[in-house]
Amino acid sequence: MQRLALHPALGDDFFGVIAAISAWGDRWLAGEQGPPVTFHHDSCDHDSGVEVECTACGQPLRAADTTMRMGPGYPKTMSRRPHIQQRFAMGKKPLP
Repeated sequence: MQRLALHPALGDDFFGVIAAISAWGDRWLAGEQGPPVTFHHDSCDHDSGVEVECTACGQPLRAADTTMRMGPGYPKTMSRRPHIQQRFAMGKKPLP
């Protein structure tokens, strides 16, 4: 069985996913003793939490405050389908 090597940059890019899953586990599964693993930020020498934030304003991103939109790479042929337009509420203000 051949083992594929992971490019180092791919691991760096995936770090946010691992940190978010760890934070979810800490929130829902950690016992009274606290999380089994902490993330220590070496630059400021403090333990840190994980937060997903808006790159434009820096506020935390929450599902209730976020709307998914088609990006520039969304396939044009799919964007014309009625169920896809409904999913993205094209031309309509998103429901609260």
